Amino acid sequence: MFGFEAGGRFVIVNWHACAREETLVLGLPRGPETELRLMPDATITSVTPSGLRPITVVEVSPYHYGVIFEKSR
Repeated sequence: MFGFEAGGRFVIVNWHACAREETLVLGLPRGPETELRLMPDATITSVTPSGLRPITVVEVSPYHYGVIFEKSR
């Protein structure tokens, strides 16, 4: 269990759910196996049972997104 200060935020940065072969850095595939990558909705679905609610989804890079959560009221 974790504690949360009033006004605090929890952020997850994750890989977009695309094939590993499509995420090239210096010509080589990077990141987790394709099967382990999640769409933002799947990330949100896995976190909300903990009592956090999503505020926004932001693009972090061509291969990553971030989901910002706050404590549910």
